[in-house]
Amino acid sequence: MGKQEHCRYTWDTKANSNKTVPYVSRCRFDRIFLRSAKTGPKVTPEHMALVGMEKLDCGRYTSDHWGIYCTFNT
Repeated sequence: MGKQEHCRYTWDTKANSNKTVPYVSRCRFDRIFLRSAKTGPKVTPEHMALVGMEKLDCGRYTSDHWGIYCTFNT
C-alpha cells in the first residue's frame, strides 16, 4: 500500500500523551506483514487506518501506540 501519510507513525509521543518522555519521538514500530499463498485466492490489502487515536473518557488513550486496522480483498 506504500507510505500513506495519515498512517505514517504508530508510536508518536508528540500526539499521544500516554508515555511521558523528555523527548519527541515519532516512529513506525507496528506493521502488518502479508505473504500471499502459492496457490488459492490471492489476498491484497484494500485499506489501512490507525485506530485508538481518540482519548477515552478518563483522558487517556487505549495505548501508547496507535493500532493498525487493515482490510483485505480476496
